[in-house]
Amino acid sequence: MHRSITPRSGSMLLATGLALTVVALAACGGGSSGGGTSQTSAAPAGGAAAGAAGPAGGANAPAASGLIAAVSGSTMQVQSQQNGQVAVSWSTATSFTDTVSTTLSAVKAGDCVFATGPSGSSTSATTFTAATLSVTPPVNGACGAAGRPGGQGQGTGAPRSGFPGGGNRPSGAPGGAAGAAVANGSVTSVSGSTIVIASRAGGSTPASRTVTVGGSTTLTTLASSTSSAVKVGKCATVQGKADTSGTVAATTVRITNAVSGQCGGRFGAGANGG
Repeated sequence: MHRSITPRSGSMLLATGLALTVVALAACGGGSSGGGTSQTSAAPAGGAAAGAAGPAGGANAPAASGLIAAVSGSTMQVQSQQNGQVAVSWSTATSFTDTVSTTLSAVKAGDCVFATGPSGSSTSATTFTAATLSVTPPVNGACGAAGRPGGQGQGTGAPRSGFPGGGNRPSGAPGGAAGAAVANGSVTSVSGSTIVIASRAGGSTPASRTVTVGGSTTLTTLASSTSSAVKVGKCATVQGKADTSGTVAATTVRITNAVSGQCGGRFGAGANGG
């Protein structure tokens, strides 16, 4: 009986030893796999972070847009409420457009417009006399969500740079705005001094807005300009690429007028400037 037990015990010990060896090897393999998984997951995270530096609105989204809060030499600080502040530099190769006066006779069906009512007028008004009306041509036959050409949107991950001297708004930089009626979208018809607009103000579905151009209405459009148009208190929409410090090297800069110290639309273009 003793002889029959010993081999069986030996077999059990051998089996146990083999099982432990397999477990140990599996544990080692698991550790290696875990390390590989960790390294693999880290790579996409880094890629996502790197990608976040680009505009979320796509290749045509501006690299910076908002209020010009400071200007020094050939660099300006462009501030938006959504994305903080971005440093923008320009060179002799940068092209500029600026807001200039226009007339009602230049407005036609298909143009992109941004109209604002008098300060304090109802924001839900569907008919009003415009205090300001900006006109810009459509891009590829379409106006943006806020009445601007091409539907450009500010990237949520656009590179940022702080205000000079520690992140506070420079003294004298405009701020605050009273509520007002808004119509922003494509012109559907023009009759005398009345403009009908398929407006996206307040929603993604266009709704008809009727805007009257009065004697006190300020009408503007965009024209070629120079860097002299870059001034504190105006609005800038910038195309270009950011370097590792977050400063955008501008290829194009669109300067528009602020309304009550603010730049309208989700991407910071001038509320009356396209």
